[in-house]
Amino acid sequence: MNYTFIKDTVFKTVDFSYDGKIEFGEFDGVKVEYDGKVAKLSANTKAALARACFLFAMNVSEGKDSFTIEEKPRFKDIGVMLDCSRNAVMTVPALKKYINCMASIGMNYLMLYTEDTYEIEGRPLFGYLRGKYTTAELQEVDAYADSMGVELVPCIQTLGHLEQYIKWGRDGAPDYTGECISKIRNSSQTVFVGEGAEETYRFIEDAIRACRKAFKTNRIHIGMDEAPDIAMGKYLKRHGIQPKFEAMLDHLNRVYAICEKYDFKPMMWSDMFFRLKTGAYYSYNFNFEKEIGERAPDVEQMYWDYYHDDPELYDGMFARHMELGKTVSFAGGILTFYGFVPVHEYSYKAATTAMRSCLKYNIQTVVNTLWGDDGNETNAFLANPLLPVYTEFCYKGEACTEEDIKRVSEYLTKIKFEDTALMGRLTFNIGDTLVQGRRMFYSDVMYDLGNREENCDEFIAKYSESRDRMKELMNLHDKNEETYRYAYLLYAMVTIKSELRKNLRNAYQSGNKAYLEKALKEYLPELLSLTEEFAKVHRKQWLSTYKPNGFEVLNYRYGGLTYRIKDAIETIDEYLSGKISEIPQLAEKIVINEEDYAAPTARLVTPSKHL
Repeated sequence: MNYTFIKDTVFKTVDFSYDGKIEFGEFDGVKVEYDGKVAKLSANTKAALARACFLFAMNVSEGKDSFTIEEKPRFKDIGVMLDCSRNAVMTVPALKKYINCMASIGMNYLMLYTEDTYEIEGRPLFGYLRGKYTTAELQEVDAYADSMGVELVPCIQTLGHLEQYIKWGRDGAPDYTGECISKIRNSSQTVFVGEGAEETYRFIEDAIRACRKAFKTNRIHIGMDEAPDIAMGKYLKRHGIQPKFEAMLDHLNRVYAICEKYDFKPMMWSDMFFRLKTGAYYSYNFNFEKEIGERAPDVEQMYWDYYHDDPELYDGMFARHMELGKTVSFAGGILTFYGFVPVHEYSYKAATTAMRSCLKYNIQTVVNTLWGDDGNETNAFLANPLLPVYTEFCYKGEACTEEDIKRVSEYLTKIKFEDTALMGRLTFNIGDTLVQGRRMFYSDVMYDLGNREENCDEFIAKYSESRDRMKELMNLHDKNEETYRYAYLLYAMVTIKSELRKNLRNAYQSGNKAYLEKALKEYLPELLSLTEEFAKVHRKQWLSTYKPNGFEVLNYRYGGLTYRIKDAIETIDEYLSGKISEIPQLAEKIVINEEDYAAPTARLVTPSKHL
């Protein structure tokens, strides 16, 4: 391995310089020895060496002049899954930077989740105008990842979640590209499978062949999750009512054979085995029949769970997975899909609980997923402060403490762990309910569909505290200044929106024109200014990490937000000046629908149709 390259890359990643003598050696794990004069860094893999460099730099930076550290990983593979399909396709330079961060703390595994954002020869509509990776780009990233000891693994879809591609199919119309998309489509999200689905399996083979050309690894993730439409749609019309389990097993065996042809060992999300058995995923009070595991091919089952901090549930789910007789891996998650910043406290609790269960069941592949549902509003690098939850349990086992996690997090990011918590509480718990700040961000000031009025005092208290702390940090002008600016603007916006949610409608209905005047002259103009500035800062942040494709979705949202604020200003001004006699939008009582993390943006904004 290239010791000097790895050392220099890690030191640069963590802003560390050292001119003393460093020796390198072999060790089954990670070993760092320092006597104040000579450092000896020993490891058996590139990623372990990178972590050794990180630990050396961290301890020297803390002022220690003599120390010995020995660690052995409890997981064979520890890493990240980056969502490159919900609009944000990370650029090649940004991927290399991300790999550097991962490797520095000892991660050795990176999955790129690409539904349609990779190149398939002969299929121009696959990833059309979506910023898809070319084969050459993936080969470049693959080679760089290998230089840092990180295995780059394709994570694709071969059943559901293919709506971005199959939407181009036109039933009964000619397909000028030769891709036969209408013949592949079963429903809006799933592909047609089983007997008569030759075009589907031609497509899947094209996809897997493309991955073989782009990646050196022999592992591939074939998706297969959240596909309730299997055996429905076109399949139902052609074959009549058939058992969904039979359709899934038949399809899985056919995809497995294609993977074998191209020397891939597949893995899949495990939820369909549970959903087809019980109707739900996180249900474990049953047993799988032995024949189910026997009939399924040898596909690794990846249990995903981002939502629970109940050890009994994790233990029960792992026990059920083991009954399938396949290799079991785990995918946790830092919640990056609740809008703009990761959910810190909730993610931390779920991840620490999951890691202890992974250790208990000797799980060997553990991945942290960074999903970008509904637009990928949260930049992946904002999740870095919580990556050490995964690595420190990997390298320290059950002995891992919160202090261990905080220490590595702060040295990697140069942000205090307490400040990342303040940055990451746009969504937080009130009692047992996780209230979603994204609802407040997008809520229309004239309709108040975002959050409940009774929660507004707590919103205002928490958001204003985060706003004030982010402003203090921003004024330090350190390397994270732009991140703090982004968070400051975010919390300043939602603080004002919380204030208006609490009081504007009540003021109108009670005839409190003094408050309406204050909203007109102070709150709304400031909110407009903050929204316009936040949109600019977010665009700059996006383009520093991702290809430009996809940001147009957020442009449309920001445009709608700003114009609606302008319209509210004009409407209230017309009311106060007597040009109009009423504001119908503020006249009715608000009835909040169920708090739902997956609520689409449109439902948070307007009760009307066709946003």
